[in-house]
Amino acid sequence: MEKDNIIDKLTGCDVVLLCGVSGSGKTTLARELAGHGFAHLSLDGIMWDEFGDFSPDEFMIYSRKAQELLTARLNETIACGCKAVVDATLCKRSKRDEYRELLDRAGASYTLVYCNADTATLRERLHRRNAAPGREAAIVTDEMLDRFLKGFQPPMDDEPHIYLYR
Repeated sequence: MEKDNIIDKLTGCDVVLLCGVSGSGKTTLARELAGHGFAHLSLDGIMWDEFGDFSPDEFMIYSRKAQELLTARLNETIACGCKAVVDATLCKRSKRDEYRELLDRAGASYTLVYCNADTATLRERLHRRNAAPGREAAIVTDEMLDRFLKGFQPPMDDEPHIYLYR
């Protein structure tokens, strides 16, 4: 799907759920949506704000708490009637199901966008990003990327989604 078409399609829903491994273009799309009135709820941003410049080894330690904070912020955003984009890997079907259940209970409309890129592109993007880590750019080593790719569960046909190859 072309960039302009996807933005037009997504602005009609309350919440955009992004999924994809690190480096797949989720944050780039989230920033674009933020320019169209969506609150950008970034897992990496929350981790940076809460835990500072942490090492790759500490990622899993902080990830769970950051997920809880992300969910709380999403609930607050929905409650105030605002739109949101959830910028997180959502790498497991069960995690995406949790978000869908939360949004269904809240009566919020949503769209899942699966961001993807080939492995060479992911590595190149992450090497570039790792040179200047920051709020929405946690360091992801080649070993971490390999683990993420191995464990990622892409949306299946029974999970309505938009596929975006970036």
